[in-house]
Amino acid sequence: MEMALTFNDVTLSPISHQNNLWIRAVELAHALGYAQENSVSRIYRSNSDEFTPDMTQVIEIFDGADSALSTKARIFSLRGCHLVAMFARTPVAKAFRRWVLDVLDKLDAEQHAASSTPTPDDFTGTLSITPSSVADRKPLRALVGSWAKLSNAPFDACWNQLKAAFNLTNIKELPQEWIPDALAWVQAKIDALPKALPPQPERLPLYRNGCFYPPHRDRSRVPGPQEAALLELWQDWTRREAGLRQEFMAMLRELDARRGDLFSYAVSDLGRNADTMFSPQCLLDSLFQSRTEAEQRFRQALEDASLHLRLSLNVAVALGK
Repeated sequence: MEMALTFNDVTLSPISHQNNLWIRAVELAHALGYAQENSVSRIYRSNSDEFTPDMTQVIEIFDGADSALSTKARIFSLRGCHLVAMFARTPVAKAFRRWVLDVLDKLDAEQHAASSTPTPDDFTGTLSITPSSVADRKPLRALVGSWAKLSNAPFDACWNQLKAAFNLTNIKELPQEWIPDALAWVQAKIDALPKALPPQPERLPLYRNGCFYPPHRDRSRVPGPQEAALLELWQDWTRREAGLRQEFMAMLRELDARRGDLFSYAVSDLGRNADTMFSPQCLLDSLFQSRTEAEQRFRQALEDASLHLRLSLNVAVALGK
């Protein structure tokens, strides 16, 4: 029984021994992605109690059909190869285990067909895994994109990590049979990312002195919607207050301009009413007193309104409205 087995572009040359296929330890190490040829032998020595003679043996292998030189080599049956892959920790070990089981299933089917009526679809002796297409890899590419976005890493960097994990030079080398494993590998990377904190409710600050005071301008900080609404209300009042002050000051300036005329009229009226009890100085003091009192009351009214608004805003902040 002579045939060639292909796994991940690694060609294996099985040995027919005891009517079964056996793989050399050196070739098995290459297929599992080990750089050192004795890696599989080390795995066997560490777990030799779990292997049976049907799984591994040491035989003499001749260099060629006409050669008299022979060397001793450890070989593994396909089930022995599967057990070695169970202990392997390379990125392709899981895919190799599945591949070996597929080979065993096909060999069993071949033997069953040979014992019954032969068909044109008999096993040809060459096994290979199916190359993947762009459409096959589309879900994998989308998942890698999600991984890159969540980890805030470049897409190419994540893509290269995936290729390195499966010992691929080009993603086109990824077989269809490996895509579920590749998806699981990327999903594990996503699951390992630090979990983002859940969105916290906006906590509005209580301002000093029990009143609302706008915070210092900080361009790097974006206020929440509730605080922004309160700030907008306060800024609108500030604009209104400034407008009222301007109008009142304009009225005072107009009063000052007309003060001379008013005083002249009062003195003339005093002359026409000589028995009046007001002197010119008394009238002048009354004019200034009225102006000062009006200005004081106006300013006090504005301050009271501002205080009440700040208190109302602070209550809204405390209640989280």
